[in-house]
Amino acid sequence: MEVLELHAELVIKLLPMERSAGDIIRFWRKKRQLSQMALADRLDISFRHMNFLENDKTRGSSDLLQRLGEELDLTYRARNALLAASGHAVHYRELDLSAEEASAARRVLEFALKAAEPYPANIVDAHLNIVMANRAMDFIIEHFAGNPNLLRSEPLTMPRLNFHPSGLLDSMQNPGEVFQMQLGRVHRYLEVVEYDRKSMQVAQELENLRPLSLDRNNDSSMAESPHLLIPIRLNNGQHVVNVVTAVATLGWSRDVTLEELRIEYAFPADEESNNFLQAAQAAGWRLPE
Repeated sequence: MEVLELHAELVIKLLPMERSAGDIIRFWRKKRQLSQMALADRLDISFRHMNFLENDKTRGSSDLLQRLGEELDLTYRARNALLAASGHAVHYRELDLSAEEASAARRVLEFALKAAEPYPANIVDAHLNIVMANRAMDFIIEHFAGNPNLLRSEPLTMPRLNFHPSGLLDSMQNPGEVFQMQLGRVHRYLEVVEYDRKSMQVAQELENLRPLSLDRNNDSSMAESPHLLIPIRLNNGQHVVNVVTAVATLGWSRDVTLEELRIEYAFPADEESNNFLQAAQAAGWRLPE
């Protein structure tokens, strides 16, 4: 089953460029498994008022919508969308990481990447773009990717890194398992960005890069409940490295961009891989003798 098929009903409802405040409230209320009455009680408003909000018969105040965002545990992106759809100014900014004002945030991210070495790590945004990487990740790309220069010549995404012919695909010994793990990650990210058009394009890119050997029949269950500690096994014909991934987020932030960033670590799955990465760092990020 394809990504778009898995979420067909949600995609049809949420792909229009403009969604009403009621659409947004209804989507997240149902995702949180709350009735209108239960949410009204939490907000200390009448059921009638809650019903009118969800059916766009009245416009909520900025304060009420902020409280609603808290009760539904909405992301900052979703809270901004709700405010904008109701005719209010957005409350949370969306930082450009390349801007001068982002220098402090970049230093924190660079420190996190450096601290991970000799283990590979990336900074990934909500649309699975790799916005930063450490030297260990560059080393993996240089020595295990099919065509490192071509891979780096275009904006790099996690699907392209793992499954593009210029990426790690030919070195990957278990592409089916890794693809299903990545598919689960994409589904979770789709919710974070409310199934917007850009995120759906990322999902489609991953689907287009699906390894030919992968059976589609098990996508749904695997995507929703991925197995724990699936290693990524890489073999370039001379060297082998096996890693398991871990994902971390930044601490408390009131910015859309920073809230959505993920630090993706790749830790060695065995002692041989640990020794290999340690030796590569000691050799100045060249292949160890």
